[in-house]
Amino acid sequence: MQAKPFSLILIAVAAVLIAGFSPAAAEAQAEASNGPQLLIKVRNIDQLLNDIERLMPAGTGVAPSQQTAMLRGMLQGTEWIDPDRSIVAGMTVKGDISSWIALIPFRTANANFQTAYGAIAGDDYYLMALPPQPGFGVAPDVKASLLAASTDAAASGLVVEAAASELLAMAQPKIAAAIASQAANPAQPGATAVMSPTETQAMLTDMLKMFEQMETVRLGLDLTGDAFTLQFDVDAWPDSFLAGLLIDRGDDVRLADYDVAMPMQFRSRAYNVPGMMQLAASGFGQIYSQMGLDFDEMAEMTKSFTGEMAGGMTADADGMGYEMVYVLQPGVDGQAFILDTYLPWFERYNRQMAAFVAQQANQPQAPPLYERTADTIVEGIKVVGVKTNYNAMLPPGDQTMSTALAGVEQIFETRLAAVGDLVLIGHNDVVMADLITRARGFQTAPAQGPMARFDFDLAAFMQGLQDMLPPGELPTTLPSDLGRLTMQAEMQDGKLATRTRFNVADLAQMGQAFSALAARQAAVAGGGAEAGAPVREASTAPAAKRPTDTPAYWYRRGGLQSAYGAYNAAAKSYRKAIGLAPRYADAHFQLGVVYGEMRQFEAAVMAMTQAIDLNDDQSAFYYGRGRVYLLAGQEEMAMRDFMEAGFRGNPDARAYLNAAGVSLE
Repeated sequence: MQAKPFSLILIAVAAVLIAGFSPAAAEAQAEASNGPQLLIKVRNIDQLLNDIERLMPAGTGVAPSQQTAMLRGMLQGTEWIDPDRSIVAGMTVKGDISSWIALIPFRTANANFQTAYGAIAGDDYYLMALPPQPGFGVAPDVKASLLAASTDAAASGLVVEAAASELLAMAQPKIAAAIASQAANPAQPGATAVMSPTETQAMLTDMLKMFEQMETVRLGLDLTGDAFTLQFDVDAWPDSFLAGLLIDRGDDVRLADYDVAMPMQFRSRAYNVPGMMQLAASGFGQIYSQMGLDFDEMAEMTKSFTGEMAGGMTADADGMGYEMVYVLQPGVDGQAFILDTYLPWFERYNRQMAAFVAQQANQPQAPPLYERTADTIVEGIKVVGVKTNYNAMLPPGDQTMSTALAGVEQIFETRLAAVGDLVLIGHNDVVMADLITRARGFQTAPAQGPMARFDFDLAAFMQGLQDMLPPGELPTTLPSDLGRLTMQAEMQDGKLATRTRFNVADLAQMGQAFSALAARQAAVAGGGAEAGAPVREASTAPAAKRPTDTPAYWYRRGGLQSAYGAYNAAAKSYRKAIGLAPRYADAHFQLGVVYGEMRQFEAAVMAMTQAIDLNDDQSAFYYGRGRVYLLAGQEEMAMRDFMEAGFRGNPDARAYLNAAGVSLE
């Protein structure tokens, strides 16, 4: 499983360098009058292959160098290839015939390579047909396009670029025939279809109209360090509706001061929300209409939003937590919008969704998906509540929800309030109190940062999911050392550019853990189990929630909150841990660290001193207190603690003293 990403890279690289996408036609290439409709670019082939070898997982039975040796051998080495220009392969289509030409830039000529592949030599490049064939021709426009693509700096190590609308136009007759065939096929007797064949035909036709607005689609993959960066770009045709949406208006931002201390974070700046809804409706409106979502009504509602929003999500022993802030258009009253527009729409939508679920399950009616909860007054602001039952969205007997999560309540409460033109959403009134207080202090600032960003701390979120479950209910251990997954998007001058970055090893670990979980749950559901794996007997008693009255729980919670800069919340968690275990030295010390971050130095010293009194064997406690003294300007006291920590062997203290020229001898 781990080797798959690397195998895909090798396959893609091999596709550029050798043959076989489709039979080449030399005469078609020679007669072509336009540039390629599809380009594949490899920047610095030697570096790419080295990165693949370095990141290949161990234990596959084949040395990484052996897996790339075939490509190096086919190229007759890589040292002669120019690393400052890209290897480029272009596909040109004429009628039903497609042909490929590759350009390999060189810094020193390689006569053996030219002879082996029947390549045409230029001043500092070779042109070759894929698959290799003698006597092939290259149209001037194709040659010019390949040369330009080779010298154009590639944003990623491996890039696939397609003339989307042009390829779509070429395939239009076949697509139209396929759509017509779909519409002509009657539904199977007794089958419950979301959409009729005619409706499916209309939806596919609308989606094609949307894709016709895309001049170029670009996919890329880059390897940097231990991480993959995935590139996805769209260039819209000038003056198209899509091009009008892919712009950065540069509006001032309202949420620059809003920091989200949660493992999953997302934010966006202002954009054309109704326009995006109209685009989505053109492609997917048919299917959502069948599910009870009126796109016209929703588009009308979204006219109140600027598109700027920020929020986050977390998971812990108390369940799922979340908070969000949406910015409304100037002059729109947030409280009136919630009460008069949003809640009535939300109630209608849930009634329609319940009817759709019942229809799909062949039931007379489905359990209610939504209900209003009691209003409250928080920080002088009216807060309204709704409760959504996500379990009710699953048809009876649906097995898609893992039995490991069967004891986790899938009923979520949402609280809503407004401060002026800001709509605030949270999972309880404690969160709402914090949001309301902070929202009152938000200041308008110039546009900054990407148009949209998503940041996901995988390790913290996975730990939270484990904490949600009763002890022993998860039949596998989720990784605790995962990194982050980040995605950001930019829209400018009719172009969309997105970059998604993740660590290869992290995702491999997570994939393995979830594969193990799925296998165990499948074995339990099938009445068996994997060899050597104990099977829990089913219980009709409700699963108890993981206890939240243990010092260890509050200590871990404080660590997570501190990691995301929520120091007030972290301090409360550490104090709860100490309240349950007054002699918990580590909790006292971490409380001192948090106070230090808050620049409450006196309180920090007191907490760390208490930790030292409880356990003076910890050299890190002395070093930490020394750092606080240093920040507080008490250099003499700081040096005493650094010396004590150094004598006890603390490496950080020793490094500090060594840099300060202080000897412990």
